[in-house]
Amino acid sequence: MKIVACCLKYEYGDPTRGLSFEYYNFLDTLIKMENGKHTVIHFPFDEFYKSLGRNKMNEKLVEVVKEHKPDLVFFFLFNDEFRKDALLYIKNELGIPTFNWFADDHWRFYNFSRFWAPMFSYVATTDSQAIKRYHKYGIYNVIKSQWAVNHFLYKVPDDFNFDDEPKFSVTFVGQKHSNRATLISFLKQNGIDVQCFGRGWDSGRVSFEKMLEIFRTSRINLNFSNSSGSFRLRSLATLFLTRRIDMKIRLNRLDRLHLHTLSFYNRFTKRQIKGRVFEIPGSGGFLLTQDADNLRDYYVDGKEIAIFDNQKDLLEQVKFYLNNETLRKEIAYNGYHRTLREHTYEQRFKEIFKQIGLKD
Repeated sequence: MKIVACCLKYEYGDPTRGLSFEYYNFLDTLIKMENGKHTVIHFPFDEFYKSLGRNKMNEKLVEVVKEHKPDLVFFFLFNDEFRKDALLYIKNELGIPTFNWFADDHWRFYNFSRFWAPMFSYVATTDSQAIKRYHKYGIYNVIKSQWAVNHFLYKVPDDFNFDDEPKFSVTFVGQKHSNRATLISFLKQNGIDVQCFGRGWDSGRVSFEKMLEIFRTSRINLNFSNSSGSFRLRSLATLFLTRRIDMKIRLNRLDRLHLHTLSFYNRFTKRQIKGRVFEIPGSGGFLLTQDADNLRDYYVDGKEIAIFDNQKDLLEQVKFYLNNETLRKEIAYNGYHRTLREHTYEQRFKEIFKQIGLKD
């Protein structure tokens, strides 16, 4: 199968932040899955957008699709960098199936996803409640999927053993936003030594390889389920303004202000499963994660991962698992094998392609 993959090369289109999530996870999996039998053409739209501008980038996409005649054009939208007429032309006039993975339907559905889903042949959502919302607006080309792990990259060394002595006690890898700093401070105030890595923390970002080492050599890996961002007065600007991948600011449509307001509210109140939920156990690590929408559909709490609900619960579980090493190792082991059995992107994509009706 031939696939044109339209996804960012760099995180938020910024080379200083390293390769993007979708580059590491979606693109790499598409290239390597099923023993590398698919031909994958990467269309790094952040690079083309900056060098060509929006209109020329969309013309370039149509040219690439016409040249390669793929079986599928795979998208991971960022904002409105793609023109709707270009997407509809590929889908309807060229007759080539298109697919987009929506990342944040828990909070972006009303002001983003519902307007873009009709532009594609099929879309995927990770929100268990989104299907009925799509149907309410007459959108039925939706597939329920979920984040996973790229097992080609997130893997343990050959000499790894779950009985190895951990190098770290309690760790968190991720950006410093939302209520994460509050929860970390709470743990530290109660005598828990937590080391944090990522944008905004004193230790700063770590390499991909170092991140995997932290995952598998920490006694406890923390994960939080709130959406990105933190509530500050300047956050209110997102009701009226948005940024494209070139970082230029544009004015939102004022007739959709009520939808941006709803999105704003959901962003700071709803919990959603993050990719970390699968990446940490898939790397051999023990995961203690904040509860989220339909999380228990994927792992058994207390057997494959551990789930906390609030501050008090978080502290109690950290103390419990620091003092119960045998159970902690058993949970990490079970979580690792559950992930490899059921929660890899290769498995997700094979199921999606099957539902779309694509043949090998």
